[in-house]
Amino acid sequence: MVAWSLFHPVEHGKVGGVAGCRSNKQVKVFDRNGALLEEIIQPGLVTLMTWDKDGDVLALTNDKTTAVTLWEVGTKKTETLDANMGSRKVPVLGKHQRAITCGAFSDGDLLALGADDASITVSNMEGDSMYSFTCNSDPSLIKFNDLRRPADKTARTDTMLSAVLGKKILMLVSLSDSENPINLQFQARYGDITSYVWFSDGYLLLGFDKGFVVCISAHASEIGQEIFSVQDFKTYLSYVHVNETFEKALMVGDNQLKIREMNQLDELFGMYDIEGEDKVLSRVETSTDGQLVAVAGTSGTLHVFLTKMPVLGSSYRNIIAILSSPTEVTVLRESEKFDYYEVLDEFKELVE
Repeated sequence: MVAWSLFHPVEHGKVGGVAGCRSNKQVKVFDRNGALLEEIIQPGLVTLMTWDKDGDVLALTNDKTTAVTLWEVGTKKTETLDANMGSRKVPVLGKHQRAITCGAFSDGDLLALGADDASITVSNMEGDSMYSFTCNSDPSLIKFNDLRRPADKTARTDTMLSAVLGKKILMLVSLSDSENPINLQFQARYGDITSYVWFSDGYLLLGFDKGFVVCISAHASEIGQEIFSVQDFKTYLSYVHVNETFEKALMVGDNQLKIREMNQLDELFGMYDIEGEDKVLSRVETSTDGQLVAVAGTSGTLHVFLTKMPVLGSSYRNIIAILSSPTEVTVLRESEKFDYYEVLDEFKELVE
């Protein structure tokens, strides 16, 4: 098992840690330049890794203890928090007959749990059952999304619950109409659903293991309608990700990263070969503003790409200073600037 937490908020300028597989109990934290900041040893396999909302603290759990490890960026100190001390146990026992395999919290403090008894339950923070759904296959990849009705901007948001059933079906249910879940089936040639993401206001982007990327709507008037589909990869597709600030959709598969424009999905923004991964690419994530893109592989590799540079410069008399890379400032005389821009344009053409 590999657990990834590729980025925490970009303003801190750090790349998140990478948790290795069963043979590696280390979590490594890197800065933006690829320098190793810290190695955190865990007593067991890392099962969860996430940053707090400000990106100051990294939290880790493992399969050997009930303790949560907290690592602080500023001090580089590690603390251990016993999850059993001072905790309040909420009774959710008895709601599933078999093992719970997936779950998600909503912004409204609802907890959805899926189990391999082909059922999904939704509970509040007191453990009371709010909704339950019997599925035709085992659920996975449960997610919540708040959807505002496009015809009425003043209306309350509608909470949607989504889940993948048996790797083939996408279940969508509005909690305001919980008696009528909708199961969406896709063309058999697409293969199994590997990942999906909600974006904009009521749209989903799905990735399939045979390389297909499909965009559908969850609006009542056009629910399930395919807005866009393309086979981006020939062998496999592992993960899809959307950065709405960057206005890009990112996909990994076939040892490649592909980026598409969100407002025009049929337009390919970029395609990049990922070298050094001898197994398969597993995940792609971006920083909040989309400036950094990280691609992870199952062999333990992590590739970080810079997508854009802030335009920064200053001058003094006939001397100009320009930020030319994240770690470099180019200083030149005013008479040399045209030569610099000519070289820069040639470099951009090579990159593109």
